[in-house]
Amino acid sequence: MPKKKSDLTKYHNWVTSGCSVNVVLDTHIWLIFLLDEALRCHCGGKRRCPSSIETCITSDSVCISANFYGVPQPFYFRGCYRESDCRKVNYPGLSSASCCRTDLCN
Repeated sequence: MPKKKSDLTKYHNWVTSGCSVNVVLDTHIWLIFLLDEALRCHCGGKRRCPSSIETCITSDSVCISANFYGVPQPFYFRGCYRESDCRKVNYPGLSSASCCRTDLCN
């Protein structure tokens, strides 16, 4: 943070200059690119999403489709899930899950 008035003026000029606008625009373009390349999964069942398609936000995400056969009532969910946790959902007789890495594969 600027300490002197002249530094504050320079900082203000930089913030309001085209240079800072380019940084902001570059950041937005980069985020749009990342979201465009992000994995998309069907979302449903016990997993609540704003729409029926969820965009995964981490690089270690996979799409999951999981069924639970427990008490009191069976249920399922679909959506983004951590790849390292996917195997942990398979318990013969209690639950089953399949995970995949392509758009809308679940």
